[in-house]
Amino acid sequence: MAGRRVTVPVHIQRAASLLITSYERMLLLDQIEKMAMSMRVTSPWARTIFPEFSAAGDIEVKSAVNPNVEELVAKKVDVVFFWDRPAIIQKLAAAGIPVVVTQVPDQAQTDSFEAYKRNRKKDVLMHGQIFGPEAEKKAGAWSRYFDEKVDYVYSKTKDIPDGERPSVYYVRGPDVLTTHSKNSPTWWAMRVAGGMPRASGQTRDVIDRVPAEQFISWNLDVIFMGWLDNTDLVLKDQKWSKVPAVINKRAFISPNGVYRWDHSSEVPLLIMFFAKKLYPDLFSDLDLVAETKYFYKTFYRYELTDDEADRILTHRPPGATK
Repeated sequence: MAGRRVTVPVHIQRAASLLITSYERMLLLDQIEKMAMSMRVTSPWARTIFPEFSAAGDIEVKSAVNPNVEELVAKKVDVVFFWDRPAIIQKLAAAGIPVVVTQVPDQAQTDSFEAYKRNRKKDVLMHGQIFGPEAEKKAGAWSRYFDEKVDYVYSKTKDIPDGERPSVYYVRGPDVLTTHSKNSPTWWAMRVAGGMPRASGQTRDVIDRVPAEQFISWNLDVIFMGWLDNTDLVLKDQKWSKVPAVINKRAFISPNGVYRWDHSSEVPLLIMFFAKKLYPDLFSDLDLVAETKYFYKTFYRYELTDDEADRILTHRPPGATK
Protein backbone atom coordinates (compact mmCIF):
# COMPACT_ATOMS: atom_id res chain seq x y z
CA MET A 1 0.00 0.00 0.00
CA ALA A 2 3.07 2.21 -0.08
CA GLY A 3 3.49 1.64 -3.83
CA ARG A 4 6.18 -1.05 -3.40
CA ARG A 5 6.34 -4.53 -4.94
CA VAL A 6 7.14 -7.20 -2.36
CA THR A 7 7.75 -10.92 -2.80
CA VAL A 8 6.61 -13.07 0.11
CA PRO A 9 6.63 -16.85 0.59
CA VAL A 10 3.61 -18.69 -0.81
CA HIS A 11 2.99 -20.34 2.56
CA ILE A 12 3.44 -17.93 5.47
CA GLN A 13 4.29 -19.77 8.68
CA ARG A 14 5.52 -16.98 10.93
CA ALA A 15 4.59 -13.30 10.76
CA ALA A 16 5.49 -10.23 12.80
CA SER A 17 2.62 -7.78 13.22
CA LEU A 18 4.51 -4.60 14.02
CA LEU A 19 2.01 -2.20 12.46
CA ILE A 20 -0.60 -0.85 14.83
CA THR A 21 -3.56 -2.63 13.18
CA SER A 22 -2.00 -5.79 11.76
CA TYR A 23 -2.47 -7.98 14.83
CA GLU A 24 -6.23 -7.36 14.65
CA ARG A 25 -6.25 -8.30 10.96
CA MET A 26 -4.52 -11.58 11.82
CA LEU A 27 -7.17 -12.29 14.46
CA LEU A 28 -9.95 -11.47 12.02
CA LEU A 29 -8.51 -13.90 9.47
CA ASP A 30 -7.89 -16.67 12.04
CA GLN A 31 -4.09 -16.49 11.69
CA ILE A 32 -3.09 -16.05 15.32
CA GLU A 33 -1.08 -19.28 15.35
CA LYS A 34 1.26 -17.67 12.80
CA MET A 35 1.93 -14.60 14.95
CA ALA A 36 5.62 -14.96 15.85
CA MET A 37 5.95 -11.38 17.11
CA SER A 38 3.58 -8.52 17.76
CA MET A 39 3.48 -4.96 18.93
CA ARG A 40 2.13 -4.60 22.47
CA VAL A 41 -1.53 -5.62 22.68
CA THR A 42 -3.32 -3.32 25.12
CA SER A 43 -6.94 -4.32 24.52
CA PRO A 44 -8.34 -6.51 27.32
CA TRP A 45 -11.01 -7.71 24.90
CA ALA A 46 -8.38 -9.06 22.51
CA ARG A 47 -6.94 -11.17 25.31
CA THR A 48 -10.37 -12.31 26.50
CA ILE A 49 -11.64 -13.32 23.07
CA PHE A 50 -8.30 -14.71 21.93
CA PRO A 51 -6.68 -16.43 24.94
CA GLU A 52 -4.03 -17.68 22.52
CA PHE A 53 -2.24 -14.38 23.18
CA SER A 54 -1.40 -15.50 26.71
CA ALA A 55 -0.60 -19.03 25.55
CA ALA A 56 1.82 -17.74 22.90
CA GLY A 57 4.29 -16.57 25.54
CA ASP A 58 6.57 -13.57 25.08
CA ILE A 59 5.83 -12.43 21.54
CA GLU A 60 5.48 -8.68 22.17
CA VAL A 61 8.42 -6.63 20.91
CA LYS A 62 10.08 -3.93 22.99
CA SER A 63 9.91 -1.46 20.11
CA ALA A 64 7.58 -1.89 17.15
CA VAL A 65 8.94 1.34 15.65
CA ASN A 66 12.58 0.25 15.65
CA PRO A 67 12.48 -3.57 15.73
CA ASN A 68 15.42 -5.80 16.59
CA VAL A 69 16.40 -7.33 13.25
CA GLU A 70 18.45 -10.12 14.85
CA GLU A 71 15.44 -11.16 16.93
CA LEU A 72 13.22 -11.28 13.85
CA VAL A 73 15.79 -13.43 12.04
CA ALA A 74 16.09 -15.74 15.06
CA LYS A 75 12.31 -16.14 15.14
CA LYS A 76 12.44 -17.18 11.44
CA VAL A 77 9.85 -14.60 10.48
CA ASP A 78 8.52 -14.94 6.91
CA VAL A 79 6.96 -11.48 6.67
CA VAL A 80 6.77 -8.27 8.69
CA PHE A 81 3.78 -5.92 8.62
CA PHE A 82 5.21 -2.47 9.22
CA TRP A 83 4.97 1.29 8.80
CA ASP A 84 6.11 3.12 5.67
CA ARG A 85 9.59 3.84 7.05
CA PRO A 86 12.16 3.28 4.26
CA ALA A 87 15.32 3.13 6.42
CA ILE A 88 13.94 0.35 8.65
CA ILE A 89 12.41 -1.45 5.66
CA GLN A 90 15.80 -1.47 3.91
CA LYS A 91 17.47 -2.86 7.02
CA LEU A 92 14.93 -5.67 7.27
CA ALA A 93 15.14 -6.40 3.55
CA ALA A 94 18.93 -6.63 3.81
CA ALA A 95 18.41 -9.38 6.40
CA GLY A 96 16.18 -11.24 3.95
CA ILE A 97 12.86 -10.38 5.64
CA PRO A 98 10.10 -9.09 3.33
CA VAL A 99 8.18 -6.10 4.67
CA VAL A 100 4.57 -5.32 3.80
CA VAL A 101 3.26 -1.80 4.47
CA THR A 102 -0.46 -1.80 5.26
CA GLN A 103 -1.07 1.79 6.25
CA VAL A 104 -4.20 3.60 5.13
CA PRO A 105 -3.58 5.46 1.83
CA ASP A 106 -2.96 9.19 1.79
CA GLN A 107 -6.18 11.07 2.49
CA ALA A 108 -5.71 12.88 -0.82
CA GLN A 109 -6.71 9.55 -2.42
CA THR A 110 -9.89 9.32 -0.31
CA ASP A 111 -11.98 12.16 -1.68
CA SER A 112 -15.26 10.32 -2.29
CA PHE A 113 -17.54 7.74 -0.68
CA GLU A 114 -16.50 5.06 -3.17
CA ALA A 115 -12.80 5.84 -2.64
CA TYR A 116 -13.33 5.60 1.12
CA LYS A 117 -14.90 2.14 0.82
CA ARG A 118 -12.22 0.92 -1.58
CA ASN A 119 -9.32 2.18 0.53
CA ARG A 120 -10.83 1.04 3.82
CA LYS A 121 -11.06 -2.54 2.57
CA LYS A 122 -7.63 -2.67 0.95
CA ASP A 123 -5.48 -3.73 3.86
CA VAL A 124 -7.86 -6.48 5.08
CA LEU A 125 -8.00 -7.89 1.57
CA MET A 126 -4.20 -7.67 1.25
CA HIS A 127 -3.70 -9.53 4.54
CA GLY A 128 -6.02 -12.20 3.21
CA GLN A 129 -4.08 -12.48 -0.01
CA ILE A 130 -0.78 -12.83 1.86
CA PHE A 131 -1.99 -15.58 4.22
CA GLY A 132 -3.49 -17.78 1.53
CA PRO A 133 -6.82 -19.13 0.23
CA GLU A 134 -8.66 -19.65 3.53
CA ALA A 135 -7.68 -16.23 4.85
CA GLU A 136 -8.60 -14.73 1.49
CA LYS A 137 -12.11 -16.20 1.79
CA LYS A 138 -12.51 -14.71 5.25
CA ALA A 139 -11.29 -11.32 4.01
CA GLY A 140 -13.79 -11.49 1.16
CA ALA A 141 -16.63 -12.29 3.55
CA TRP A 142 -15.67 -9.33 5.74
CA SER A 143 -15.47 -7.08 2.67
CA ARG A 144 -19.01 -8.03 1.64
CA TYR A 145 -20.25 -7.39 5.18
CA PHE A 146 -18.49 -4.00 5.16
CA ASP A 147 -20.26 -3.02 1.94
CA GLU A 148 -23.63 -4.24 3.19
CA LYS A 149 -23.55 -2.30 6.46
CA VAL A 150 -21.90 0.85 5.15
CA ASP A 151 -24.29 0.99 2.19
CA TYR A 152 -27.24 0.47 4.58
CA VAL A 153 -26.24 3.52 6.63
CA TYR A 154 -25.31 5.63 3.62
CA SER A 155 -28.62 4.89 1.89
CA LYS A 156 -30.37 6.68 4.77
CA THR A 157 -27.98 9.63 5.10
CA LYS A 158 -26.60 10.42 1.66
CA ASP A 159 -29.33 12.89 0.74
CA ILE A 160 -29.20 14.90 3.97
CA PRO A 161 -28.03 18.42 2.95
CA ASP A 162 -24.83 19.67 4.56
CA GLY A 163 -26.75 22.52 6.17
CA GLU A 164 -28.99 20.06 8.01
CA ARG A 165 -26.23 17.74 9.23
CA PRO A 166 -25.07 18.01 12.84
CA SER A 167 -21.61 19.48 13.32
CA VAL A 168 -19.56 16.54 14.62
CA TYR A 169 -16.08 16.21 16.11
CA TYR A 170 -13.96 13.19 17.08
CA VAL A 171 -11.68 13.50 20.10
CA ARG A 172 -8.90 11.13 19.23
CA GLY A 173 -7.05 11.96 22.46
CA PRO A 174 -5.08 12.24 24.60
CA ASP A 175 -6.47 15.79 24.60
CA VAL A 176 -9.55 17.46 23.18
CA LEU A 177 -7.74 19.27 20.39
CA THR A 178 -6.19 16.15 18.85
CA THR A 179 -8.47 14.63 16.22
CA HIS A 180 -8.29 12.74 12.93
CA SER A 181 -7.85 14.86 9.86
CA LYS A 182 -10.10 15.60 6.90
CA ASN A 183 -10.68 12.59 4.60
CA SER A 184 -9.22 10.23 7.21
CA PRO A 185 -11.11 6.96 7.81
CA THR A 186 -12.74 8.41 10.95
CA TRP A 187 -13.74 11.60 9.14
CA TRP A 188 -15.45 9.48 6.50
CA ALA A 189 -17.09 7.23 9.12
CA MET A 190 -18.79 10.31 10.59
CA ARG A 191 -19.68 11.62 7.13
CA VAL A 192 -21.25 8.31 6.09
CA ALA A 193 -23.21 8.31 9.38
CA GLY A 194 -24.79 11.65 8.42
CA GLY A 195 -22.58 14.09 10.27
CA MET A 196 -20.71 17.19 9.16
CA PRO A 197 -17.28 16.13 10.44
CA ARG A 198 -14.91 18.87 11.59
CA ALA A 199 -11.14 18.93 11.22
CA SER A 200 -8.73 21.78 10.59
CA GLY A 201 -7.14 20.17 7.56
CA GLN A 202 -5.73 17.13 5.83
CA THR A 203 -2.52 15.57 7.14
CA ARG A 204 -0.32 12.72 5.95
CA ASP A 205 -0.24 10.93 9.30
CA VAL A 206 -4.01 11.23 9.98
CA ILE A 207 -3.44 13.14 13.25
CA ASP A 208 -4.73 16.71 13.25
CA ARG A 209 -4.10 19.37 15.90
CA VAL A 210 -6.95 21.87 16.08
CA PRO A 211 -6.59 25.44 17.41
CA ALA A 212 -8.85 26.05 20.42
CA GLU A 213 -10.52 29.03 18.73
CA GLN A 214 -11.46 26.89 15.76
CA PHE A 215 -12.82 24.12 17.97
CA ILE A 216 -15.13 26.63 19.67
CA SER A 217 -16.12 28.33 16.40
CA TRP A 218 -17.51 25.11 14.91
CA ASN A 219 -20.48 25.20 17.33
CA LEU A 220 -20.31 21.45 17.61
CA ASP A 221 -23.59 19.59 18.04
CA VAL A 222 -22.05 16.22 18.89
CA ILE A 223 -18.62 15.13 20.16
CA PHE A 224 -17.43 11.54 20.04
CA MET A 225 -14.68 10.50 22.46
CA GLY A 226 -12.37 8.24 20.51
CA TRP A 227 -9.62 6.59 22.53
CA LEU A 228 -10.97 7.78 25.89
CA ASP A 229 -13.33 6.01 28.27
CA ASN A 230 -15.03 9.13 29.66
CA THR A 231 -16.34 12.54 28.61
CA ASP A 232 -14.73 14.62 31.37
CA LEU A 233 -12.24 16.32 29.04
CA VAL A 234 -15.04 18.16 27.28
CA LEU A 235 -17.93 18.24 29.75
CA LYS A 236 -15.98 19.34 32.82
CA ASP A 237 -13.61 21.88 31.28
CA GLN A 238 -14.89 25.46 31.44
CA LYS A 239 -13.00 26.32 28.23
CA TRP A 240 -15.62 24.42 26.26
CA SER A 241 -18.67 25.45 28.31
CA LYS A 242 -20.26 27.42 25.45
CA VAL A 243 -19.98 24.61 22.89
CA PRO A 244 -23.53 23.38 22.10
CA ALA A 245 -22.54 19.71 22.46
CA VAL A 246 -21.30 20.47 25.97
CA ILE A 247 -24.34 22.54 26.92
CA ASN A 248 -26.66 19.76 25.73
CA LYS A 249 -24.40 16.97 27.04
CA ARG A 250 -24.13 15.44 23.58
CA ALA A 251 -20.68 13.94 24.10
CA PHE A 252 -20.50 10.18 23.66
CA ILE A 253 -17.87 7.61 24.57
CA SER A 254 -16.99 5.51 21.53
CA PRO A 255 -16.97 1.70 21.71
CA ASN A 256 -13.74 -0.22 22.18
CA GLY A 257 -13.33 -3.90 21.38
CA VAL A 258 -10.62 -6.18 20.02
CA TYR A 259 -9.00 -2.98 18.80
CA ARG A 260 -10.03 0.67 18.69
CA TRP A 261 -12.95 0.81 16.32
CA ASP A 262 -11.66 3.80 14.33
CA HIS A 263 -8.84 1.67 12.83
CA SER A 264 -10.22 -1.83 13.44
CA SER A 265 -12.07 -4.06 11.00
CA GLU A 266 -14.93 -3.42 13.47
CA VAL A 267 -15.40 -0.07 11.71
CA PRO A 268 -18.81 -0.96 10.19
CA LEU A 269 -20.03 -1.22 13.78
CA LEU A 270 -18.54 2.21 14.54
CA ILE A 271 -20.37 3.75 11.58
CA MET A 272 -23.63 2.24 12.81
CA PHE A 273 -22.88 3.50 16.32
CA PHE A 274 -22.28 7.04 15.00
CA ALA A 275 -25.48 6.88 12.93
CA LYS A 276 -27.59 5.68 15.86
CA LYS A 277 -26.31 8.51 18.08
CA LEU A 278 -26.76 11.18 15.41
CA TYR A 279 -30.18 10.02 14.17
CA PRO A 280 -31.89 7.76 16.73
CA ASP A 281 -35.27 8.03 15.00
CA LEU A 282 -33.91 7.41 11.50
CA PHE A 283 -32.09 4.31 12.79
CA SER A 284 -34.74 3.13 15.25
CA ASP A 285 -34.56 -0.33 13.65
CA LEU A 286 -30.84 -0.66 14.35
CA ASP A 287 -29.96 -2.93 17.30
CA LEU A 288 -26.32 -2.26 18.14
CA VAL A 289 -26.07 -5.10 20.67
CA ALA A 290 -27.35 -7.60 18.10
CA GLU A 291 -25.06 -6.20 15.40
CA THR A 292 -22.03 -6.41 17.70
CA LYS A 293 -22.84 -9.99 18.71
CA TYR A 294 -23.27 -10.98 15.05
CA PHE A 295 -19.95 -9.43 14.06
CA TYR A 296 -18.00 -11.10 16.85
CA LYS A 297 -19.55 -14.52 16.22
CA THR A 298 -19.09 -14.29 12.45
CA PHE A 299 -15.62 -12.76 12.24
CA TYR A 300 -13.94 -13.38 15.60
CA ARG A 301 -15.61 -16.76 16.18
CA TYR A 302 -16.69 -15.72 19.68
CA GLU A 303 -20.23 -15.62 21.08
CA LEU A 304 -20.71 -12.49 23.15
CA THR A 305 -23.36 -12.29 25.82
CA ASP A 306 -25.64 -9.27 25.79
CA ASP A 307 -23.69 -7.92 28.75
CA GLU A 308 -20.35 -8.34 26.99
CA ALA A 309 -21.67 -6.59 23.89
CA ASP A 310 -22.95 -3.74 26.05
CA ARG A 311 -19.53 -3.41 27.74
CA ILE A 312 -17.83 -3.14 24.37
CA LEU A 313 -20.35 -0.54 23.18
CA THR A 314 -19.77 1.53 26.32
CA HIS A 315 -15.96 1.27 26.25
CA ARG A 316 -15.73 -0.93 29.35
CA PRO A 317 -13.37 -3.87 29.85
CA PRO A 318 -14.52 -7.43 30.47
CA GLY A 319 -15.99 -7.91 33.91
CA ALA A 320 -16.13 -4.21 34.77
CA THR A 321 -19.12 -2.64 36.43
CA LYS A 322 -20.81 0.59 35.42
